[in-house]
Amino acid sequence: MCDKHSLLFVLSLQGKMLVAGTLASFFFDVATETVFEPYNPKIRKSGTGCVTMINDHHYEGRFTPRGNGKRISRNVYAKTREECEEKLSELIKTMKAEIAEMKKQAKNA
Repeated sequence: MCDKHSLLFVLSLQGKMLVAGTLASFFFDVATETVFEPYNPKIRKSGTGCVTMINDHHYEGRFTPRGNGKRISRNVYAKTREECEEKLSELIKTMKAEIAEMKKQAKNA
């Protein structure tokens, strides 16, 4: 009679390491835990700004919309990425309100 370890050893000797893992989990009910990690895309969606690490202890958030045909860029700085994301979201809200006001004034003038 063979045990789990000898079966894995025999299968690995035959050059079937990937098959050994699947057979072991199939025959012996090997439970594998999966750790949840949120998906962080490399490219952010348009209109959400960007957050970069400028050195070991500081982050920079940048938002550059177009208002009246010109780019208006603003930056925020923070010590943590989460804090920078919060400041950036507040900056985006105020910038969008300013741009809406500029467009409203240009329309009325």
